[in-house]
Amino acid sequence: MLVARRFFSVLALLFAMLIVGFGTGCTADIDDGSADVAAETSAVAEVEAEAGGDSAIRKISAEEAHGMMTSNEVVVLDVRTPEEYAERHIVNARLLTLDTIDETTAAEAAPDKEAPVFVYCRTGVRSAEAALKLEALGYREIYDFGGIMDWPYATIGGDEPTESGLPEGELPVGVKVVCGKTKAVPSSE
Repeated sequence: MLVARRFFSVLALLFAMLIVGFGTGCTADIDDGSADVAAETSAVAEVEAEAGGDSAIRKISAEEAHGMMTSNEVVVLDVRTPEEYAERHIVNARLLTLDTIDETTAAEAAPDKEAPVFVYCRTGVRSAEAALKLEALGYREIYDFGGIMDWPYATIGGDEPTESGLPEGELPVGVKVVCGKTKAVPSSE
């Protein structure tokens, strides 16, 4: 019922935006990359409009996300396609594609529904949708930091790690070095 209400709220918002756009003489011939920005802004506005006072979803910047990732143990979820993930992803991010998010896959990627979960995609559109799905599944602390296009810190491409973006010798929380390779530290569960 809640999902249906949200769907119709979002649909009404989009319809209102469409009418306002035509009423102000806007044109749809954008071909300079602005469409991605407009879609991301719309998705962020939808999440913020639905967030209300008791939402588990928080929209944060890349800088805020980076600071929280290096000072807390968190789960970082990349909700893009496997191909996009293989091309480039954030260090220690787990792949959970948007179209596969359900109770089982979410529990495998982020077993603790009370722990902080960070979501991102390419531009912020899919991460906004993923955040709503995770909230509907009962996750209580979701941070949507938008897209990897706005991520100014280190990423990993394929199997070749790059620098972490942290000061020399410092590793993210939950990571250790084993035989020259970084490995996730097993949780104490």
